[in-house]
Amino acid sequence: MIEIHWPILLAQAVTFLAAVYILWKFAWGPLTAFMDQRRQEFQKQIDEQKRKGEELTEIDRRYNVRLAQMKREAEEMMSKAAAEGRQIAEQLLANAHLEAKKMLENAQAQIGEEKEKAIAEVRKQGVGIAVQIAEKIMREKVDKKMQEKLEVDFFKGLGPQTRN
Repeated sequence: MIEIHWPILLAQAVTFLAAVYILWKFAWGPLTAFMDQRRQEFQKQIDEQKRKGEELTEIDRRYNVRLAQMKREAEEMMSKAAAEGRQIAEQLLANAHLEAKKMLENAQAQIGEEKEKAIAEVRKQGVGIAVQIAEKIMREKVDKKMQEKLEVDFFKGLGPQTRN
C-alpha cells in the first residue's frame, strides 16, 4: 500500500511552488515580456509596411494621374503641332499660288509688251515697204508729207488698230 509522508509531500509541494514562483519570476515573466516586445515589434513592422504600402499606393495613384496628364498634354501638343503644320502648309501653298499667279501675270504682261513692239515694228516696216513700192510706182521721190499721208491711209486700211 502506498503511504503518504506528509512532511515529504509538504516539502515537495513547497519546493514545487518555490520552483514555479522562481520560474514565474525569473523565466516566465521575462519570457512573456520578451514575447510581448516581439509582438509589439512585429506589429510596428506590420504597421510600417501598411503605411509604406499606402504611401506606394498614393505614389502610384499620383504617378498614374501625372502620366495621364502628360499624355493629354502630349496629345494636345501634337494636335497643335499638326494644326500649325497644316496652317503653314496652307500658307505656303497659298503663297505659291499667289507667286505663280504674279509670275503668270508678269509673263502675260511681257508677252503683251513684246507683241505690241512686234506689231509696231511690223507696221513700221510695212509702211516703209509700202512707201518704197509707192515710190517705184510713182517714179518720183515721196516727201515727208506724202509719206505721212500714206502711213495714215495704210493704217486706216488695217482697221481699228492704233499706230504707235
